[in-house]
Formats: sequence, structure tokens, C-alpha cells
Amino acid sequence: MPRPKNSDAAKPAGPGFSMPAEWEKHEATWLAWPHNETDWPGKMDAIRWVYGEMVRKISPGEIVRILVRHKAEQKIAADYFKHAGCDLKNVRFIVHPTNRSWMRDSGPIFVLRKGTAGSPLPADGRRARSDAPYQKSETAIVHFHFNAWAKHDDWQKDRKVPEMAARLLGKKIISCRARP
Repeated sequence: MPRPKNSDAAKPAGPGFSMPAEWEKHEATWLAWPHNETDWPGKMDAIRWVYGEMVRKISPGEIVRILVRHKAEQKIAADYFKHAGCDLKNVRFIVHPTNRSWMRDSGPIFVLRKGTAGSPLPADGRRARSDAPYQKSETAIVHFHFNAWAKHDDWQKDRKVPEMAARLLGKKIISCRARP
């Protein structure tokens, strides 16, 4: 896969991006299949059942992209989803290893730059010099460089999720690093 376009110097607001409100229409929900026993001591089966319920509720209305570490884990997740009554037509499995399943903190964070109307083209297809160009709306992914809250030593796989998502979806990535 090609590397995502990088814009390390830019911050989302600089190039005109903003975070959509949580209730705004979006394309998909991203989840990572829970696998780290230390995050869910003695509760893994119950947590996986909860994930099945979440996917059952979300998938009728939108795509659910779920990260799994390998194909065998994909089969386990699909079995939980089927037992929960999920219709898998809107479920997209992505084989990508993770350390934990906290996609809210480590996953791709999407921002939006709304398009501008511009002037319609004249019938001959040529644009007058004074016409502002039409710009489509664009989404990009903000990479916050997750470090497991400086609490866990194993975070390196999670940190790669935004870059993988940008490559997969062909999105620009905006890197946000803390200033020293």
C-alpha cells in the first residue's frame, strides 16, 4: 500500500478541517476486537458478547469496521456476531494487529473540511478567471500518536492504526504531536 500523505506541520484547523459533532452523519464506526486478557480479567466472554450486541445495533444503519489480529480471530468475532443476530453485510473485518481494543483513543479520528460551492461552469466548459473553483468536501485522519496513556508498555501496534486507516481509505493524515 502507498504511504499516506503526511502533513506534519499542519494542525486540523489550519487547513480548514474541523471535528464533526458526534451526531452528524458518518460513514462507519471503527472497533477493535477485544483480545487482551489483562484489559478484561475474567470477563473476556462477556465483553465479546457486548461487542456482538454493539455490532448488532450499529450495523443496520452503517458500516462497522472491526480490526482483528488474524483470520482465526475474524472467525471467532464473526461467530459471536452471528450468535448475537448480526447481519454481517455491513461488517468489514480488517486484519491489523492491536495491543488493546480502545479505538476511541487509538483509532482513526476523522475531521472534515466542508466544500465550497464555487461558480458553475459555463456551457462551453471553460471557467472564467474570476470564478472561484469548486472544492469538494474532504475528510482526513488526525494522528494523535497514542501512547497507552503512558500507563502500558505495549502500545506500538495501536499507534499504527491511524496510518493503516489512512492508507486503506486513501485519506490525508494530519499528525498532531505534543510540543516539547
